Amino acid sequence: MTARFIRFTLSWLWMVTAMSWASAEEALWVVRDVPAHGLVLARVSLQPFMGESRAVSLSGLLLPERKPVPLQFVPDGEGGEGTLVAQLPGAGEWRVQLRIRPAGVDSPQPARTVTTNHYEVHFTDSRRAGYPSVIILRETGKRLDTFVWNDRVHHRELGSFHLRYDPEAQVDVVSDGEVCTIIRVRARYCQPDGKRPPSAPSAEYRWFLFKRLPWVYVTAQVQQEQPFAWDEFHFLEFHFPDASFTHWVGGEPARRGELVADGSTTSLGEWAALVEGRNVLGMWGQSPFLIHDGRGAYGTYLHSTWQAWDSTRLRVSTWLWVGAADDPVQTIGQVVRSGTTALSVLTTPALRQRIESLRQRAAALRGRERQMALWTAAIAERLEAAGDLNRAERVLTEGLPLSWHRFTAGDLGILLEQREDGILLRSLYDLRQEVELLAVDNPPLFSLRLREVETHASRELHAASGWEQVRVQRRRGGFLLEWSQPRDAPLAGIRVTAQVQTDSQAHALRWSLQVHNGNGRWSLWRLVFPQLALAELGEDATVLFPRGPGEVQRGAWRRPFSYQSTYPNGWCSLQLLAAYVQRPPRRAVLCRA
Repeated sequence: MTARFIRFTLSWLWMVTAMSWASAEEALWVVRDVPAHGLVLARVSLQPFMGESRAVSLSGLLLPERKPVPLQFVPDGEGGEGTLVAQLPGAGEWRVQLRIRPAGVDSPQPARTVTTNHYEVHFTDSRRAGYPSVIILRETGKRLDTFVWNDRVHHRELGSFHLRYDPEAQVDVVSDGEVCTIIRVRARYCQPDGKRPPSAPSAEYRWFLFKRLPWVYVTAQVQQEQPFAWDEFHFLEFHFPDASFTHWVGGEPARRGELVADGSTTSLGEWAALVEGRNVLGMWGQSPFLIHDGRGAYGTYLHSTWQAWDSTRLRVSTWLWVGAADDPVQTIGQVVRSGTTALSVLTTPALRQRIESLRQRAAALRGRERQMALWTAAIAERLEAAGDLNRAERVLTEGLPLSWHRFTAGDLGILLEQREDGILLRSLYDLRQEVELLAVDNPPLFSLRLREVETHASRELHAASGWEQVRVQRRRGGFLLEWSQPRDAPLAGIRVTAQVQTDSQAHALRWSLQVHNGNGRWSLWRLVFPQLALAELGEDATVLFPRGPGEVQRGAWRRPFSYQSTYPNGWCSLQLLAAYVQRPPRRAVLCRA
C-alpha cells in the first residue's frame, strides 16, 4: 500500500449495545491486556439500557467469583455515552457482569478541593477559569501555588488566546465515586480583555483524580465553529516563574538534568517529569514532552501537546504523576512501560458463545473453507468490539450483507462496506495466519482538505461519508472504488477514484488514488491516504517507521507512542512503514510507495 501517513490507534474502544439483546443483568464486559495496576478506562454508551430514564446507576461483579468490582460511569451528558472507570484486581483478562439500573439525574456540584491518598488539588480560583490553582503533595507537604496552566491557541497574525482568561468559565464535579473524582472545566479561548477570535474555539477539560494512585488523567475536547488554521495549539503547559522544581528527568532511555535558568528547551519521548527532592510532577501519554528552563525570562514549564490545529474538533489527553518518588525513573518509567490501556468489549454471553462456537467448528475444517469461516468469525468479533451486536449476529446467521465486498490477494483479504454516502474499510485479514490486522476504530481510508482560492476557507471530505454517489466494482486483477458528487454543494465537481491491483503472488494490494477536481473555486490543500489503525499482532509486535534512516520500536501498542511526519523531509526519508512480530508464526503488515 502507498503510505504517506499511517496512524496507530491503540486507545479506548467505542462500545454500543443494542437494547433488543438483553437485560442489563446480562451485559458482559470483557477486558483484555489489563496492566498490573488494574486501572481501566473505556469509552462506552449505555443508552440502550436506559429506557425512559435520563441517567443510570452501574455496578459490576467479577466473573466467575461474582466479587464486586469498584467502578463508576462518568456520563458525557444525558445520552448514556461516557467513560467507564474500573479498578480490576491486576494484570490479565477479566470478565465483568454489569448491572445497569435507571437512576435520578444528579445535578453537577460546584468545583472544590479534591483530596486523595497522594495529593490535594484546588479547583476554586475563578481568576484562573477554575483550572487547578494549588497542588499539595501530601506525603511531603510540598505546596505548589505559583504556577499557571498556559493552555492556548496562537496565530502569527491574531496572537494568542488563553483558556484561563475566560471570565465565564464553568467548573463542576461530574462524578465522585470509589475510584476517582472527575472535575469538568469548560472555557473559551480569550485574550486578557475577553476578546475572542472569529472561529470561537473552546474546550472542555476533564480531570480524573484517582483516589489511591498518584495519577491524574486529563482529557480535552476542543472545538471551533468553523475550520481555522492555528499555528500553535498548546495543551497542559504547566508554567511557573520560580524554583518550585530544581531538576528534570524523562525519556526512554532516561535522561536527567538540572534547571539552571539557561533558557534551554529539552524534548523527551515517552515521559517527562519535574523533580525537587522526592517531589515529582510528571507527564506521560502523547509525547514528545518539552521542558523549558526559562526562570527569570519566559518562565519554566513542563509541556504536553504542542501542535498545529486546523480542523473543527480535536481530542487530546495526558497522564500526570502527582506525588512523591525516591526514583522517578523507576516509578514513572515502570508505569509507562507497563501501559495504561486495555482492550475491552461490551457484549452479551449469547453472542460471545456464538462466536466461540463458530471458531471451534472452523478449526475442524481445512483449506480455504477454514480460512473463510475464521475470517467471518473475525468480522463478527470486530462488530462486537465496535458495539454493533445486532449486525454481528446477522453476520453469523445470514452471512455478509450484499453491500459488503470481499477481495483477496493471495493470503491477504480485504472487506469493504459500500454505504449510501461512503465506503468503509471493514477488515484487513491475514488468511494464512488467521489474524485480523485492523484495530476496531479504523479511521476513514482517506481524508481531503480543500481550500477556497479567494477566501482561504477550508472544508473537509473523507471516504466514509459525505458523497451522493459511491461505487465498488470488481475488475480483472483488482477492483475500483469511486466517490463522486459531494453532498456539500460548494464542492460540486470533486471526484475521487482508487484503483487497486490484487497481487496474489506477493500477497499485496497495490493502490493508485486520484483526486479529480472539476471545481474552480476550491483547490486541494492536503490529502492523507491511506489511513490505517493496526491491531497488535502479538506480544512482541514491532514497528519499523521512517524517522531518520529508519527506526524500530517494540511494544508500541502497550505504551504511549506517536510519530507523524510529511514525506519527504530530512527526518522522513523513506516511503515505508511495517508492523510485524519477530517470533514464529511471523506476521507482518508492510506499507510502502
